[in-house]
Amino acid sequence: MNKYQPLSEYLTNLADEAISLTFREIEQILDFPLPQSAAHHRQWWENSQTHVQAVGGWLSCGWYVTSVNLPEKTVTFQKQQSVTPISHNQSESSSSSKGAKKFEEHAQEKMSAFFGKPLRQRRKDSWAKLFELVSDDFQVVGDIKCLTMGRAVKIPPAKASIISELVWMLERTKATKTFIVFGKDKRVPQEWLRRYGNLVDAVEFYFLEENGSIERLK
Repeated sequence: MNKYQPLSEYLTNLADEAISLTFREIEQILDFPLPQSAAHHRQWWENSQTHVQAVGGWLSCGWYVTSVNLPEKTVTFQKQQSVTPISHNQSESSSSSKGAKKFEEHAQEKMSAFFGKPLRQRRKDSWAKLFELVSDDFQVVGDIKCLTMGRAVKIPPAKASIISELVWMLERTKATKTFIVFGKDKRVPQEWLRRYGNLVDAVEFYFLEENGSIERLK
């Protein structure tokens, strides 16, 4: 298995069309430090099929790097339908991407109705990221996550870190209501809350079923 495959799996599970990650976040996803060349040379992040990190990390699931900020140590990835996946599981990756997009639209519709406000992608300059579900007055701020545990009994450390970072960022928006809506595998948020729920101040966890029902998780 290519050692950068966890990044590919992370991007495949995203409902977002684009995402900016810090080098530290990428290292948490991969569970190992990036090489020094990643921090000092833009060429390391090129969308090249000769680069093992690109082929195994983002090109294989239909994403590409759009920008790299070396001083701030951030990289932006974006879905690109025209990128030909290199993975042997091409049809599975394509199906996952379509499923994530469908769930994103489903979540936007249902959570807008749930909170009684239209929610869409927005970002303030002071925020750490672009959030998926934000009201016009910026007082309701939420994000979408479709993560799976597979056959694992415990939540994988990389996925636990992803949720922890998101909770941290949501709490710092200073919005009246903050939340994460999960799809696919209810075990992921349930296991995270079981282990780390006592550390959450105000972020609410919801699980959205395919039939449209919404369950608040505690």
